[in-house]
Amino acid sequence: MKFKSKSEVDVPEFQDIMTTEVAYFEDFEKEEDAKRFCEDRDITYLPLKSNNLLVREFKNGYFFETELRDNQKIVPTKKIFEKDVLELFEKNRVLFVFGNGKLEGIVHYSDYNREPVYIYLYSQILNFEKSLREILVKNGLKNEDMIEYFKRKASEGESNFKEKLDYIEKSRETLKSFSEFQFFYLSDLIYLLDHHGLMKIDRRANDLRNYVMHSKDFVEHKDFRVLPSLYEFSSFKRFFNLVLTFYEEKEKASKCLNS
Repeated sequence: MKFKSKSEVDVPEFQDIMTTEVAYFEDFEKEEDAKRFCEDRDITYLPLKSNNLLVREFKNGYFFETELRDNQKIVPTKKIFEKDVLELFEKNRVLFVFGNGKLEGIVHYSDYNREPVYIYLYSQILNFEKSLREILVKNGLKNEDMIEYFKRKASEGESNFKEKLDYIEKSRETLKSFSEFQFFYLSDLIYLLDHHGLMKIDRRANDLRNYVMHSKDFVEHKDFRVLPSLYEFSSFKRFFNLVLTFYEEKEKASKCLNS
């Protein structure tokens, strides 16, 4: 039986990030209000209370009644980072979550800014960094090897490594209280692994780490001051692809560690 580490969190499902307080077409007293609601949120469909399989589609300034297509419907337990999900959101900015034959909630791509996504990715990054440290140690490397690498890069005129080296030199006593490589950033681990020819990690894995650790919105607003409910789909697409790249690098590290 395979046990999970204490820091490992399951991949969120759509039921973890969906909105259960659904805005139905019938909730709006005036059709103009419904139009404005859709425009302000970059959405095309509003469900109907009278029939969960029917929606009002907002197109070219008008509403049309239509049936939900299969690619607009998802089950609550579907994992949010399955590869086909990006394509679903490219075709439909909103997905309808159906369980037991009824509408349970809706998911807009901006719902990836919710807390369960942060918690999950945070745990994944922690485990990824742990694996990279273990690979370095497994290959006989120590903190001093990282410091020597910093010295070499600083001598080549790379100012950011000189800053890293200066910080390390000031923190020598603190460094003693950490296990091997615990003191260093993910980017440092990636550099050292590459330098010693142990494995090459896509630098975009560190981009995802920065999003998570700095608590940045994964899905960005178009202009929060003007329309706080309007988001940039391109930022969602970029973020989603970052996660898929991270998955590939995490799997690569796992294979390297266990080989």
